[in-house]
Amino acid sequence: MLEKDERVVRVARRHPLIILSKLAAFGVFAILPLLLPQAIAAAVPGRDVLGELFPMVDAHYAQFLLGCWWLLALMGAFRALTEYYLDVWVITNRRVIDIEQHSFFNRQVSSVFLSHVQDATTTINGILPTLLNYGDIEIQSAGTISHFRIKGVPHPRALRDIILSKASEYVELHHTAE
Repeated sequence: MLEKDERVVRVARRHPLIILSKLAAFGVFAILPLLLPQAIAAAVPGRDVLGELFPMVDAHYAQFLLGCWWLLALMGAFRALTEYYLDVWVITNRRVIDIEQHSFFNRQVSSVFLSHVQDATTTINGILPTLLNYGDIEIQSAGTISHFRIKGVPHPRALRDIILSKASEYVELHHTAE
């Protein structure tokens, strides 16, 4: 919840490429049981290798197992989408709030007051993050949480600049009020 007179300045999520890469991995996971029998048949032509390995597997049982496999892939993709959608960083005029969804029923909310922000560092590692301009921001604070990390956000330098400028404004505003 926002405090009295607290305004949202910026809301940030992870870069869309991160969720797309996770969904692609689940797509490969889902297609794997369809490709594996063809790969085995192509490797050993003229023999029913799967029939020899699993002679007691009925077609209905194989369909059931394939359905369970796809259900696992769908659940994993849904979990990845849920975590992507619910992982949010909110920058307000008073603090930076990190809302992180770890699983369906496990959420962690942390915040650091702008008055405690000492420094913010951006890290962009790799060719793709450099080309698509996404990376991490690490905020060093004087509070109980000494390192506050925002991972995989688009335009990390601009977001860092917003955090530092709002921290500077907050300190100037409250320092002159004293």
